[in-house]
Amino acid sequence: MAPSGDLAWWIRLRGAGRIFLRTHGGAEAIQEQSVAGANPQWDWHVLSISAPSVFGQAWLEVSVAEGEVQMDLILLAAGQWPREWPGNGLRIPAEHFFHAGYAEADGSGVVLRRAHDPDIELFYGPRMPLPGGAYSVEIEFTADAPEGAEVARFGIRQPAAGVQEWAPLRAGAPARLVASPESNLPVVIALKYNRTHDLKIHAVTITPLANPESGEAGP
Repeated sequence: MAPSGDLAWWIRLRGAGRIFLRTHGGAEAIQEQSVAGANPQWDWHVLSISAPSVFGQAWLEVSVAEGEVQMDLILLAAGQWPREWPGNGLRIPAEHFFHAGYAEADGSGVVLRRAHDPDIELFYGPRMPLPGGAYSVEIEFTADAPEGAEVARFGIRQPAAGVQEWAPLRAGAPARLVASPESNLPVVIALKYNRTHDLKIHAVTITPLANPESGEAGP
């Protein structure tokens, strides 16, 4: 665990009861917390945690304090991920995703080069949950390629399920698809590079849709 001021446990629970959590950093307990669940459906609970003073190993101890509670997933996250999705969408800079290639020092994007990077899935994230509903997912990019040339494909998946549809990235054209995650499990937006041309990914924008058929954004 790295020293950071915005760390949090994301815990997916269902049932009625309370769990007790103890966060350990090395041999010492950093923080003790509890969370109550009262929902028969899977729901996320977010608990901010105190960061360790230095980088090192950390682990989480969990026990049921009362009632009957099921837990199937715990995420350790840094940064401010919204619980309620903003109606005008969220633009995520490319360097915040897991990626090969390199990130520009000025924060303008992630660069994939055909002479260095393989033709595999090498840009993916955020591995965080989305509220239920339909979303437009758009990748902002530029490519050293003729207009209309395909430089990559991207799609969306959740745990235990593959990508249902791959959408192309074509030079000079918008790269956008509409997706409706089947649950509130973490979502992965994945890109497969094809190594035909150099590619620079600037950002990924996720926007809720009020009307998935028309692509109309939410309120």
